[in-house]
Amino acid sequence: MKKQGKKIVGTILKLLMAVGVLLFLYYKNDIDIGQLREVLYTGWRWIVLAWALFVITIVLTGVRWQLLLQAQGIEMPFMMAMRLTLIGQAFSMVFPGATGGDLVKAYYVYKMGKKRAAAVTTILVDRVIGLYCMIGMASGMVLMESARLWAIPMARPLVYSIPLVFVAITFVLGSFFTTTVRKIFTSAGESGPPVLMGEQLYKVYIAVDQYREARKTIVYAILISIVSISSICILFVCLGQALLEKKMTMPDYFLVTPTSMVITGLPIFPGGLGLGEFAMGKLFEMVADSSSGQEAMILWRIVTMAWSVIGLVIYLTLRADVRDVAMEKEVEERMDATFDYNGEELHDYSGAIHFHTTYSDGSEAIEKVISQGGESGLDFMVVTDHDTMESRADGHQGWKNGVLSIVGVEISPPSGHCLAVRLKDCNGMREMTPPEYLVKVREQNGLSFIAHPTAPKRPEFFYKIDGWNYWDNEDFDGLEIWSYMHDWLRNASRMSLIHHLFNPSRGIEGPDPALLEHWDRLGQQRRVIGIGGIDNHARNLPFRHLPLYVFKVLPFRYAFKTVRTHVLADHFTGEDEPDVNRVHDALQHGHCYIAYDYLTSATGFSFSGKQRDTTFLMGDEVTLNGGMTLKVSSPRQAEIVLLRNGEPIQKESSMGFSFDIDEPGVYRIEARLNGNPWVFTNPIYVRA
Repeated sequence: MKKQGKKIVGTILKLLMAVGVLLFLYYKNDIDIGQLREVLYTGWRWIVLAWALFVITIVLTGVRWQLLLQAQGIEMPFMMAMRLTLIGQAFSMVFPGATGGDLVKAYYVYKMGKKRAAAVTTILVDRVIGLYCMIGMASGMVLMESARLWAIPMARPLVYSIPLVFVAITFVLGSFFTTTVRKIFTSAGESGPPVLMGEQLYKVYIAVDQYREARKTIVYAILISIVSISSICILFVCLGQALLEKKMTMPDYFLVTPTSMVITGLPIFPGGLGLGEFAMGKLFEMVADSSSGQEAMILWRIVTMAWSVIGLVIYLTLRADVRDVAMEKEVEERMDATFDYNGEELHDYSGAIHFHTTYSDGSEAIEKVISQGGESGLDFMVVTDHDTMESRADGHQGWKNGVLSIVGVEISPPSGHCLAVRLKDCNGMREMTPPEYLVKVREQNGLSFIAHPTAPKRPEFFYKIDGWNYWDNEDFDGLEIWSYMHDWLRNASRMSLIHHLFNPSRGIEGPDPALLEHWDRLGQQRRVIGIGGIDNHARNLPFRHLPLYVFKVLPFRYAFKTVRTHVLADHFTGEDEPDVNRVHDALQHGHCYIAYDYLTSATGFSFSGKQRDTTFLMGDEVTLNGGMTLKVSSPRQAEIVLLRNGEPIQKESSMGFSFDIDEPGVYRIEARLNGNPWVFTNPIYVRA
C-alpha cells in the first residue's frame, strides 16, 4: 500500500475509533442527547457568553506566539499571527489531538522560509509552555483542595498523580537548560551538529537554547498562558451554568478543565474526539460526583467549532497569502547578474508585465499592488490597466517601495487587445480598430505587444475576449507569448476550480505551441519581440466587485512570482525616467527572455552569439558572414533546447553549451526543469 493510502486508512480508523467511544458513552447513558437539546434552548445565553470568552484565548495565543517569534529575531505582524492561530484552531478539529492544528501552523511557517527551524521551534515551545501551565494550574488546585479531594476515594489518584507529573516535567525541562546537557548537545563545536542528532534536530535545539537568553519572554509567555487557561476555566463555568450544574465548585473547574485539556490534546483521535468527553466525564465524576462532564465537553466542542468555522473561512480566504509569501514585511532578496555586451555592462532585471488595478477592473489599489511587487522581489513592474493611463498622472510611475513602477496600458476594443508602453496618452484608442490604434501607437514612438493572442474564450470565468486576427499587420512590435492567467485557465473548469485555486501552479503548461509556431514564422520575416505577462486581476470570489470574498484568484504576491520578463539593460541609477527608459529600450531591442521564476529564479540565464569579435544578444539581428557560434548559459542544470525556425537542432541536459552555425535562421532557446516550462528566450535573427 502506498504511503498516501496508509495515511488515509489510518485517519479513517482513528475516526471510527473516536465515533466508537462516543457511541459507547451514549449507550452507557453518559451522554444525554435530550438534555443537550434542552440546554441549547434554555441556556443559549451562557453558551454565547462562553463563545465570546474564547476570543480571549485566541488573542492571547496569538500574542504569546508572536513574542516567542520575536525572541528568535523573527518579526511577524500581529494580524498574520492571528490568522495562523485561527487556521490552526480550524484544523485542530481534524488532526489527531486537540493541538493538531499546530502542524498546519508549522507547515505555513516553514513555507514562509524565514529562519525555518527557529520559526517551527516557536510552535513547539508555544505548545509546551501552554501544556506545562495547564498541568501547573491543575497541580496548584490539587494542593489547595488536597484535604477535600483525599476524602473522596475516587479522587485520591489525582492528589498524588498530577503534582508528580508536574514535578517530573519541571525536572526534565529544567535539565534541558543545564550547562551539562548543553555541553553534550554542543560538543561538536565547529565540526557541526552531533552525528546522532542530525542537522535539522540540531537547529531545533539551538533555537530552543536561544530562550536561555530570553528569560523575560518565557516569563511573559507563562503569565499569558495562565490568563488564557483561566479564561477557559471560566468558560467552562459558563457551560456548567447552561447545564444547571450545582455540584461543581470554582476550584473544581480550575482543576478539571486544564487536566482534561491536557488529556484531550494527546494525539490519538482527531480533535481529541471521544477522548475529551471520556476524560471530562470521569473528572466531573471523581471530584464532584457529577454526571455533566460529557455534556460540558460537547458544549465546548460547539463553542470551538464556531471559532473553527471562522478559522476555516480565513484559511479559504487567505490561504495563498500565507502559503506562498514570506512575512508581510520581509522583502525577498534580489539577485544580480551582468553581461559584457561589446564592452557595455548589462544587468539582468526581472519584472512583471500585464496586470490590472482598481483604475480598471482589478480588485486592489495600485499602491498596494506596487508594495506587493516590491516585497515579491521584482525589479520592475508594468501596470496595464484597460484603456487608461491615469495612474501615471496620479504619480504612480517611478521608483516606489523598492521597485520601478512603469505605467503602460491595455488597449481593449471588442476585438484585438494590445499592451502598449512609452505612450504619451491612449485617448480614443479603445474606439479604434487594431490597425488604426497600432498606427497611433507608432506615431507616439510607443511599443506595442499583442495581448493573449490565442487566449480561448472562457465565459464561465468572465473571459470573453477574442484572440488576434490581424496577423498580416506589421505595425505591432511583439507578442505576449506566455500569458500566465490564460495558461492557468486552460485546464480549469467549474468542477476543478477549487483545485486550481488551491494549487495554482499545477497544470501550467507554458506558451501555446501554436503561438510559438506562429512566432517562429513571423520571425523569419521581421523581428517580433516576445514578452511574458500575467494578466492578473486578483479577482475576488464569489463577489467580484466587493471586498468581501471567500477566494482570491491568484493573489498578486503569488502571481508576481510566476511568469516574469527579464530584461538585459543598463544599470539602474535610481532615477525615475532614465530607468523607465532603460526598460523600454531593452524591450524595444528584444534584449529579454521569459521565465517561470516560480520554479526557481532564472536570473543569469543568457543566450548570445559571437561572430568574429562582435557579440550578439537575444533580440539582435545579424547578417551571417562566415561562421557564427551561439552560446547558452543557465544558472542551474536544465533540459535546454536550441531551435532554428521552430525546429530543435540541439538538446542537452546541462548548464549550457555552444553551437556553431553556418546557415541563416531564427534561433532561440527553450529550457525546462524536470519537464516543466521554465525559460523561453527571444531569438537571435541570423539573416542571409
